[in-house]
Amino acid sequence: MNSSINPPIIVSSTTVETSKSIYNFLKDSPVGVLSSVTKDGQPYGVVIYYHVDDDFMFSFVTKKATTTHHNLESNKDVVLVVYDSFSQTTVQITAKAEVITDNDAAEQAFNRTLEAAKQSSDSGVPPITKMWAGDYVAYSLRPSHIQMRVFVRPDPSGYDLFSTIDFRQ
Repeated sequence: MNSSINPPIIVSSTTVETSKSIYNFLKDSPVGVLSSVTKDGQPYGVVIYYHVDDDFMFSFVTKKATTTHHNLESNKDVVLVVYDSFSQTTVQITAKAEVITDNDAAEQAFNRTLEAAKQSSDSGVPPITKMWAGDYVAYSLRPSHIQMRVFVRPDPSGYDLFSTIDFRQ
């Protein structure tokens, strides 16, 4: 990641097992919908491939002439939603997006995006590579809040439907 960015510190979590469960879900499901806001205040969502590290720092790539990049230039607040239909599980990440300026870290983000595409698609190539939208730009996402919702459980008694992690910036 960007060497000038310190990883977030977990302030609260339902349990250590909850954090591991959320991390494993995110690691195994590297595709999500990133929601941002346009300059005129309209919501905007796009599907991205992402990477998450063990400090819950996320990275992804886009291109400079995309709506996503233009939105993030004016408003860094985003929400990333990851969903698995089989288990009816969602994870919602509220975060700040930051451009990764370190060339090595940006290249690593690009390579991790390719790995995510290979992990979860037949083509192995992320859609962003097929767009004529300028040069690539890598982003990191610094979460402030992560919430997992599991709607299918083998035994619903004794389980919380919502599991959360809050971070100190």
